[in-house]
Amino acid sequence: MTHPSILPDPTADLHWSQFAGAIHDIFAENAVKHPDRLFVVETASSFIQQRSFTYWQIHQASNVVAQRLLQDGIQRGDVVMIYAYRGVDLVVAVLGTLKAGAAFSVPLSTWNHGSDNVHLF
Repeated sequence: MTHPSILPDPTADLHWSQFAGAIHDIFAENAVKHPDRLFVVETASSFIQQRSFTYWQIHQASNVVAQRLLQDGIQRGDVVMIYAYRGVDLVVAVLGTLKAGAAFSVPLSTWNHGSDNVHLF
């Protein structure tokens, strides 16, 4: 009896040339198409209860983040350092940063903020 391989074929075409758009644009399209669809569930922990969010809720929250970053002077290509626990808040911050045209980094440490074009969020 043969078992199917669980490893992907390294010679398979991954269709990299079929760029569908930036992830935040694809997300925004899905939020408009499916506003009430469940997007993310954050499991309960010792400091937070389980929370569920729809595409539209995350879309709106990330728009608020993007607008705030732009008001604070973030420009296309700037790097925003995001210091957040790995949960819904991190997802919102990443999407908002991308919507503002910036790149993001999740620091391992907050003691060194780097150059003047790096902003800690």
